[in-house]
Amino acid sequence: MVRKVSVFLLLAAVLLFGGYAEAARRTFGDAFSVDVPSGWQVEEEGDESTAQITFTAPDNSRASIFVGVNDEGATARDVAVEIAEAVGGSTPVADEDGDYTFTFRSDDGLDGAGFVAVNEEVAVIFLVIGDNPQMEAFLGSFELVE
Repeated sequence: MVRKVSVFLLLAAVLLFGGYAEAARRTFGDAFSVDVPSGWQVEEEGDESTAQITFTAPDNSRASIFVGVNDEGATARDVAVEIAEAVGGSTPVADEDGDYTFTFRSDDGLDGAGFVAVNEEVAVIFLVIGDNPQMEAFLGSFELVE
């Protein structure tokens, strides 16, 4: 009887927490921090004024995050239009905060979405491809370093 209960609890735990994977908080230079799920690959690029980090999940879903100094006075609309055109995306649409989103299809045929936010000091761009179940929590953990 104890064995049956243990097996039941183990199965229940797998069903309840099967999509859960541990995440480690990582900070990328002076730009941002984010919780990176275990098993995700991280590729860092960029220079002194721009962080360009791509996070790839085991299912090939991925998020590229770009954080850079807005020293040219660019607007969110200008940046969003430029990026959307570069990836063959839809016309960017503004939200109530003045941030822009657009959709696109990646070179490998996966659906993608872009997000652009710009202020006087910094530009933040997210390009997200695929639909990994951990992606929402991952993106929700994003914080600029102050």
